[in-house]
Amino acid sequence: MIVKDNMPLNSTDKPGLKYFMKTAIPLYNIPGRNKITSLIDVKYDYLSGVTKEKLRTALSITLTTDVWTETMNTIGYLGLTVHFPSDGKISSITIGVVELDERHTATYLGEMLLTTCTEWNIQLSKVSAVVTDNAANICRAVYDVFGKEKQLSCFAHTLNLVPNIVLEESSNVKGLIYKVKNIVTFFKQSVVAADELRKAQSTNVPLKLLQDVSTRWNSTFYMLEKFLILIESVSSSLIKLPKSPEMLTAFEVATLSEIMKILKPFELISKEVCGQKYVTCSKVIPMVNALLHELETLNPESDLGKNLKMKLINELQKRFHNIEFNPILSIATILDPRFKRLHFGKALACSDAIQRINQLLVKVPNPDSNENVVPNTDINKNKNYDIWISADLNLNVVDIETDSLEYWEKNRHCFPKLTEIAIKYLCIVATSVPCERIFSCAGNIMDQNRNRTLPERLSKLLFLNSLQFSEWQLIN
Repeated sequence: MIVKDNMPLNSTDKPGLKYFMKTAIPLYNIPGRNKITSLIDVKYDYLSGVTKEKLRTALSITLTTDVWTETMNTIGYLGLTVHFPSDGKISSITIGVVELDERHTATYLGEMLLTTCTEWNIQLSKVSAVVTDNAANICRAVYDVFGKEKQLSCFAHTLNLVPNIVLEESSNVKGLIYKVKNIVTFFKQSVVAADELRKAQSTNVPLKLLQDVSTRWNSTFYMLEKFLILIESVSSSLIKLPKSPEMLTAFEVATLSEIMKILKPFELISKEVCGQKYVTCSKVIPMVNALLHELETLNPESDLGKNLKMKLINELQKRFHNIEFNPILSIATILDPRFKRLHFGKALACSDAIQRINQLLVKVPNPDSNENVVPNTDINKNKNYDIWISADLNLNVVDIETDSLEYWEKNRHCFPKLTEIAIKYLCIVATSVPCERIFSCAGNIMDQNRNRTLPERLSKLLFLNSLQFSEWQLIN
């Protein structure tokens, strides 16, 4: 409970919990902080050993990494999460939140990455991809340690740059957003205004306006979305309040609704691609092409909406025009039974991906199957692999709700070598969001009541927190 719920280590010393336990289980002697710390160390030592063995024998591993500054003590940390296939699922674990006590140069970050991988029995040859943001130092570190071909830029970061940049450059849209923000701020800062807004709503549980965070476009999206939901209540409240900000005109409200329709696909994709328990890597190319198609089919009526649409399309094409030629993403897409060649707009990119799969098949050891039925010559090998890839690609795509990993496990007997490659690439995560989540968790741990938690202790707590409850049962 202390680890999974991010509670202070001295929680068992609190009088409220002591009274509850005495009432519920009078004879139970609740452990104190020292005992809790000792139990955590025992859990960590055993379960980290189990995890190291899993990583040593894993088919393939994806890493996500990022740098975070803990504000309470102004300490820099390098976060590292691992993602690998396990029993037909994607297993995700936090293996490191390492204190950084030097300048965050590419060389130093590379040394920390290598040290952490060595400590956790991660063979560099088994690392399929390392997902990072677009910061030059961390990208350079990954190039130096793992190779440039294994660095994968976070899709969520790059995608979110598109609306961020376009909204920042669109002065008319910014003016409209600023007007909404003024209204939201007014209700947030005035008790009288907030009371009036609650009274104006007919629901039993009144909704609240949301304040945006300027650095995150999606928070602006949610602010505008909630504003439009409450538009009638907001309007009727402002009329009754002196010195209230100017309300949007009917034309501005209609324009704002258009803007939201244009931005909605970005919000949906941003949420979908940030998962870590399901396949995401193979969705990137289909999502980008579907997003472009969706934007092109929109027909906004206002000039502002038309300009916003075109700017978003141009920025999206600028940042993702070569996305189909990314080896990791294209191979994952081809080998996902839900997509295959369906969403490729460039025939050459699709052909390149299939050729790369051919080359990978040559390197896969021959399993005990009838797949290796052709004499062992280079020409026959390539022809044989072409046959198996063609056989898979000629099958119909499956339903979008199909579990891709489960599909390949069920068809392993038909395509044993392709299955190995498919699972390896489908288990690559598309974003570095898992690493950002551990920093959010770390921030909850390092609050004002626990700002003296040592870096080593923090890393242990975050590792244990990332484990599933079933893994905790491995030791009593």
